[in-house]
Amino acid sequence: IFALLNMLAENNNLSVLSSPQILVLNNETATVNVGDQVPIVTSQITDTANNTTSNQTIQYKDTGTILNVTPRINYDGIILLEVDQQVSQVNEALSTGVNSPTISTRQVKTKLAVKDGQTILIGGLIRRKKTDNETGVPFLKDVPVLGSLFKYQVRGDEKTELLIMITPYVIENEDVLDQYIREFREKTRGLRASVYSDRPSLSPR
Repeated sequence: IFALLNMLAENNNLSVLSSPQILVLNNETATVNVGDQVPIVTSQITDTANNTTSNQTIQYKDTGTILNVTPRINYDGIILLEVDQQVSQVNEALSTGVNSPTISTRQVKTKLAVKDGQTILIGGLIRRKKTDNETGVPFLKDVPVLGSLFKYQVRGDEKTELLIMITPYVIENEDVLDQYIREFREKTRGLRASVYSDRPSLSPR
């Protein structure tokens, strides 16, 4: 699977949305949120006589990449994971009379059993986006009647699939913890290079 993902990355058909690393206690929940808080209008009062809005109620909603994970380690070393992964993006406001953006969300909630150091892959979160734009020769396409000769429609159909990879590790003592801290520091030193890299590395540990 990693060979396939690296091939897609080399062909610019894959992008890494987020690659967080978190440390969490057994039976506790860790949360990672990489994104923005977006103001959403939940209600408003409109004066129809003057066509003005006198009062609005606004709530802030977290958007971006949000991960909630709760590990439970069995006596035999098997890790039970409760995963709640959400990826959302802000879209333009719909023509509903409320000046507020819409948010498209892809979310998965699941429970998994995995071994220490084993990578799990969650897929199937597919989004399809169709576009229909008008383009043409500037100015000429806006000429009445004859403008149709200088403009055309561009239709697009974009299909993307969200893949989630999780690799849990059990830290049993301080020596193992120190090892992971050193590895984390080494990775952060190369963070700038990886952020601007056109081909992210997806090789497993």
